Amino acid sequence: MAHERDLNIALREMFQAVLYPPTQGSLPPNLHTIPYLIHLSRMSDILLQPITNVFLDIFRESLIPNLVYQSMHFPPNFNVREIFILLTELVTQVGHNGTIILLTLARMAETYTWCHELLEHILQKLEMTILDDRKCPLLINLMTEPSQKILWSSCKSHNLIEQQTVVRLILLLSSRTPYIYHYTIAELLTTSSEDNPNGLGALARILGGSLGTQEYPSVDGGLEISLEAISIANKRRTLDDFNQNVIILKNLHHLVTFEKSGESVHLKNSPMSNAIQKNAPKLLSILFNLLNHIIPDIEEGIPFKLTSDAEEPEEKKPRSDKEFLNKVKSKALGAIKEQIHLIVTLLDELGIGGKDSLLGMVEILKMAQMTVKYFFWNITEQDSAVRLKAMNRCFNLLTRQCSCRKAARTAALRDLLDGALFSYRNLFGAYTYPQQNETARDECLMILNQKQTFSAITSRISLHAGIIGNGLKAEVKSPDQPQSQIQKLLLDAIMACCQDPEHTNVIDGFSTVSLLLVEMISPDIMYNGFPWPDEEFTKVTMERDLQIRRIFNNSPILWSILGLVGTYRPALCYASVLLRALCATVLNQWRAKSVEKPFQSVNNPELIFVTLKLLEVMALGQLLPPPLSYLHVVIEYFEPFEVVLLLKDCVWNYMKDHVPSPCLFKFDSTGFHWRNPETAKPPAQFIDPLRFIMLKRLPLLGSLYHQMFVLPELVNNGSETNREADSSNLI
Repeated sequence: MAHERDLNIALREMFQAVLYPPTQGSLPPNLHTIPYLIHLSRMSDILLQPITNVFLDIFRESLIPNLVYQSMHFPPNFNVREIFILLTELVTQVGHNGTIILLTLARMAETYTWCHELLEHILQKLEMTILDDRKCPLLINLMTEPSQKILWSSCKSHNLIEQQTVVRLILLLSSRTPYIYHYTIAELLTTSSEDNPNGLGALARILGGSLGTQEYPSVDGGLEISLEAISIANKRRTLDDFNQNVIILKNLHHLVTFEKSGESVHLKNSPMSNAIQKNAPKLLSILFNLLNHIIPDIEEGIPFKLTSDAEEPEEKKPRSDKEFLNKVKSKALGAIKEQIHLIVTLLDELGIGGKDSLLGMVEILKMAQMTVKYFFWNITEQDSAVRLKAMNRCFNLLTRQCSCRKAARTAALRDLLDGALFSYRNLFGAYTYPQQNETARDECLMILNQKQTFSAITSRISLHAGIIGNGLKAEVKSPDQPQSQIQKLLLDAIMACCQDPEHTNVIDGFSTVSLLLVEMISPDIMYNGFPWPDEEFTKVTMERDLQIRRIFNNSPILWSILGLVGTYRPALCYASVLLRALCATVLNQWRAKSVEKPFQSVNNPELIFVTLKLLEVMALGQLLPPPLSYLHVVIEYFEPFEVVLLLKDCVWNYMKDHVPSPCLFKFDSTGFHWRNPETAKPPAQFIDPLRFIMLKRLPLLGSLYHQMFVLPELVNNGSETNREADSSNLI
């Protein structure tokens, strides 16, 4: 090859003389040039490569008719069958540009049938070479990195024959070199898009493997490469990386949807869905990092930061640069949100976290916590359609996880209640106290005490209403009631955690809610039992009772949660300590001189609200049987001293003698619990105070008195008369 340049010039002149005859449609002067070059290529592998390179350099598809016409005048030993066999052998021996030859044949096969036949001969030859574990220059060329890039690009071709040829080549190579299979999956997941879905079609064919007996590598390796690329890109935090991750996740979602539709023969075994389930921990890790990255932006107002930002402070940048950076940040934030929604959609559609899931307990608990974070994050979503879809996915995930594992249900409920009461309390109407400025470390206690000056006429002892050095306490504002829509979403999330599609009994879940409320709200564990002590004992627990009352005042969503728990009896019994504390505080507050006024004109709406809510919740949970269950309806017509009498003699004393225990409730085969009003009728000493007070206001409360006292007696007397009549008939 010392004269390679001269050889290429000579070959180019020979091809030009043959391919471009003097007149169109005429035979060239030397008709045997092409047979001679074919024969020369067969005899010498060294000459085969330059002959191929020169031919591909000057070849045009418009020259095909002229070559076909010349082939009719070739020597007799160069018939069509002989040429096919000979060209097949020659192509498999081509090293450089072998991939281009195959793709050129594939593109021409759509027009010329004989190109398709020749291509089929070559592919069969390659398949036999791979099965026999032999080597050939064409295979070596196909395995090189430039050839792989050419094959990946051709997977998105609109020419179906070219696309099928590339898929077949990749499958042939994958049986010998698994890394090609894995990197092809990762490449097609990255480069395919909605504008050109041909890449996903080729990927679906590659995932299905061959219909023959060849074994192909697992899909897991290709998915692992893609997930690792997503993790690395999210760490770089550039807009292009975020957009690339969105494309990968969208393609995964399209493939999973395509598998579930059952329209593809190659995806009947759901290879991508199975691979995602096996790699679910990595997917959860990506979701965990994204949520931790985006949630502080909502909680603390921290601006989104990109690594591509310059080190120069933003204040010193021109206004145009600031606007550009703000646009980039908003786009990047949107890409992160889209990633989160796509990952949660995959988790929901694949049923990850259910009974058939391959996740361990650690991943299950982490998934439950992330689902709750996803729930609170979507509460702030402005688009109602996006919020509705996200919430439905969130509820499905919670129900699936919590119905399978009690540990996941406990973790999810704990995070939901903690978020509603503490972490995200501002979303549910709670009042957030302003943070006091921290005292300087170099200021000692003696200096702080010296700031409190006294005059000669003042007492040496004084009570200060604030913290030393920080001034007066901030004025306490009444919390706002949570929005009805946000309140409903939280209650639906709790319901989703407690539901079980296979069982109708959901008492265990709501009992867990009651126990968690006691754990989070009650300051200690000493007096957290079911029994209600004597009313005098409230002097011992007054401080903790006031603290419980303060939490209820600052977090109005607690009343809605207790109301939900009360509807699933007897779960409210486990929150008896909270009801006891609230009853003790309102009872002592009604005794105070500041409320010795008619109920309607009292200047304490918070006391009225708590009293009514307490009685309503206790009636809803059947802790107060009829007629005491009507107290929340009639108590607003009474004087303060009468309210004190009813709360002490009717409510407190009754609860003290009838411990609110689950043993009081009966249940049927469906798991429904209730308290029979006939057997749970309270004794006369607990009813008579309410009866006598209502008799004083009979013109005003006549209809309620009839419903509470007269009508039940008529029903009982009627039932007894019917029983006596039935017994007499039997006799």
